[in-house]
Amino acid sequence: MQAGYQWRCDCGLHRAVSIGFQPRISGEILIPVKKKVLVLFLGNILRGDDGVGIELLKRISQSEIPENVVLEEGSTGGMILLGLMDDYDSVIIVDAMDSTDLKQDIIIFDPSFIQDTNEREISLHSISIKDIVRFNQALGERVPKITIFGIRIDRIDEHIGLSTELMNRLSFIEDRLIHLIRETAS
Repeated sequence: MQAGYQWRCDCGLHRAVSIGFQPRISGEILIPVKKKVLVLFLGNILRGDDGVGIELLKRISQSEIPENVVLEEGSTGGMILLGLMDDYDSVIIVDAMDSTDLKQDIIIFDPSFIQDTNEREISLHSISIKDIVRFNQALGERVPKITIFGIRIDRIDEHIGLSTELMNRLSFIEDRLIHLIRETAS
């Protein structure tokens, strides 16, 4: 059986085969089922460049994105993120990463990377990504495939608006994020 497809026979003698997809089948046919994707934008617009996720949400909301993608503001994250991810196959978390260690503008990774680091170094505003995965598992919830889209920022200031340096890089960052969203949704 091909990944991303289901098969079912309506004769009643066979059992539907489901591999984490919602059944939408009629007769003996293969029907492609699109996975549900959540793009979660985090950030605090009152703290300068930390609000880059929210600025990207505004921009990408104006773009053409696949119909199986939901854009959601997660604000400053925390425990509220637990319930947001339940119904999705894939989640892309967009957030600023205040790190002088990063040389590139963007870092894209999955939570398995975090196992080799100090889990508090990479957090979603007071709750780590590992905590979210652990809580969902403890509650018996299915954990979606999580991808982190981290944007390097050089500073966090107490003001509204992004720095000129970050604004100059924003079109490139937006293009890369749209590409990742379309790739994940297909």
